This record gives sequence, structure tokens and C-alpha cells, in this order.
Amino acid sequence: MVLMFAGEVKIANQVLNKRDAIGVYDTEAITIETNSERKVLIIKVPMIF
Repeated sequence: MVLMFAGEVKIANQVLNKRDAIGVYDTEAITIETNSERKVLIIKVPMIF
């Protein structure tokens, strides 16, 4: 999970702004693009049920 606190980033062709979040799964890597000051929280969450 990627949660934005401030700024703007682009992840997997999705633009995230303040208080946005996106789930990323079934991938080995992600690319985060930004051109501004930002605060991002990236959390690894086990998805085993």
C-alpha cells in the first residue's frame, strides 16, 4: 500500500495527491515518479488469507 501525506506522485499511471492511497500487488517492483516535494508512506502488507 502507498499512502500520500503531501505532494503528488505517479505510480502505475495513477496520480496520487494528498490523502490518496493505492494498493500494489502481484509485482516485483514499482516506479514512483514525482517532480515536487512529497511525503509518502509505503507499507508492505501480507495478503495471505
